[in-house]
Amino acid sequence: MLKICFVVAVVFGQTVLARDWKPVEESFVTKVRRGDVFSKPFTREGASWGDINRIYNLLEDFYGRSPVLRVGHSFTMKLRCDEELGCQQEDRSRPVDYIVWHKDWKTDVIIYREWPDNQFEVVEEDIPLRKEEYHFNARIEKGSSFFEALSRQKIPIDGINKMARVLGGRIDFQRDVHLGNEVNGYLTCQLERERGEITYPVKREGVCEVQQVRAQVGYGSDESYEMFKYRHNDFDYYFDEQGRSGTFLLKTPIDGARLSSGYGDRRHPTLGYNKLHAGLDFAARRGTPIYAAGHGVIEKRYVSQTYGKYIRIRHANGYKTAYAHMSRYAKKQGDRVRQGEVIGYVGSTGRSTGAHLHYEVIKDGRKVNPRRLKFQPDLQLQGEDLEDFQERVRVLRAQSRPLS
Repeated sequence: MLKICFVVAVVFGQTVLARDWKPVEESFVTKVRRGDVFSKPFTREGASWGDINRIYNLLEDFYGRSPVLRVGHSFTMKLRCDEELGCQQEDRSRPVDYIVWHKDWKTDVIIYREWPDNQFEVVEEDIPLRKEEYHFNARIEKGSSFFEALSRQKIPIDGINKMARVLGGRIDFQRDVHLGNEVNGYLTCQLERERGEITYPVKREGVCEVQQVRAQVGYGSDESYEMFKYRHNDFDYYFDEQGRSGTFLLKTPIDGARLSSGYGDRRHPTLGYNKLHAGLDFAARRGTPIYAAGHGVIEKRYVSQTYGKYIRIRHANGYKTAYAHMSRYAKKQGDRVRQGEVIGYVGSTGRSTGAHLHYEVIKDGRKVNPRRLKFQPDLQLQGEDLEDFQERVRVLRAQSRPLS
């Protein structure tokens, strides 16, 4: 039988335990480590296993499913000492007073014990956020990309991704962006407050809205695109300065990816012979979000030996788009989706040699080259709406930094 003993030392006449116990009069932070089951972050700090089991069942009832912890999730916890044995108990099992689960950057889940009823209760609270504005001017330097240039401006990831989607109908980030190109704009973001030693799994996270963005791209920066946010018929749209909205399909339905294979004949990487590659391949890290290229309905969602986890969206005017080799889905068959909405995540399922997105555009049943498509704007503002929009353009331009 394994016997666990605590070493007792005498230091200058004082008896101390060798283990450095955390003071229970104050709350402290515990974090989820790799390989932890739900109870482990709490029981290793001395929490009663019975209390943690009750809390697990409570959260399961509260959310309607088993609570999921991720590496890096933080908890603020306070334990109570036994009235008779005190705080330094050899079995290290102490009652839980409360636990605050810092579930994400904007939500706390509070589990607390009602004394003297000895019942646990759970509530969800929104974390107070701080608002921040970003006025930026970024230049594409040697060896960098659109996303790297904006990251150097310390813009939240959500803001970078949304700018890419706003410009995605006009700019091909694989071939239109070159050394010396510039992008500037104006974002408003809601960010988490500084919270001492508490950290979150995703850094610099926040919710951002693109108010205005302008990019000069192409060799010699000879092409300019500028888009402005404007509310029309109770929906937020992005229009150019003439009041024309974004285009029908995004040119790049994924953020920060590298085009690894184009449309056309090629030697197949797994089959070993020449075959038409009827789409585009974007190399990206596993788990990178994949966006719907346009508004539509998910008409197919299945798993095949060739394409792995696959989604096909039916759009208007005889167009369809297909997305293959996903690691997991974010939408179901039959769901309606809007342009830029996450439908799944990059993976390497099916016949694949590495994590990437295979993307196809189908027109009237025939697969076409996505890079050669040109679309007219979806919406054109008229009359009073156009005049009101142009006034907003003047205000936003006054707030933004000019491109050099």
